[in-house]
Amino acid sequence: IYVKYTDKLIGTIDGTLENVPASDAVLYLDKSARPVAWMVDAFWEILARQTGTKFTDNKVPKKPDTFFLNIDREQWLPTVDPANKGILNIDAVPEEAIASLRAIYQPISSPIEAPTILDGKNVLIVDEVGVTGSTLKIAKALLMRALPEANFRTTHWMLPGIYSGGGASRN
Repeated sequence: IYVKYTDKLIGTIDGTLENVPASDAVLYLDKSARPVAWMVDAFWEILARQTGTKFTDNKVPKKPDTFFLNIDREQWLPTVDPANKGILNIDAVPEEAIASLRAIYQPISSPIEAPTILDGKNVLIVDEVGVTGSTLKIAKALLMRALPEANFRTTHWMLPGIYSGGGASRN
């Protein structure tokens, strides 16, 4: 099962499973998605393929840059959804927090206006398990505010209780 989930994620990252460009960077939500990143790294050469090629062509794309970020819905929900209605107000996050998030992806001692290493890149945000989806929604909204020059997509490595033994085939 874990290899099938990882295969699907790699297909999402390399662009062969969805009609989207390949990811230039993958940002895994710490700490739950760290083992997922390890599996992607271990299986990349075996499962990743350039869009439009077959596995037998052995055209392995460059692995995207890997980043980790500790964002959890429990730490942010009281600020962005205090009434717990499922409506996120990212503008409620103080500017200092957004500046700190942006600074993670800038050279040391750069002014807040300086470009980040993710500007202009296609970034996939990965969470290990999707239950409500709120962690990824919060992470994406925070990152979009902090890094408006990056293009963000989100995915979960797996969803609880949906495995039926099948799975997408990319052969």
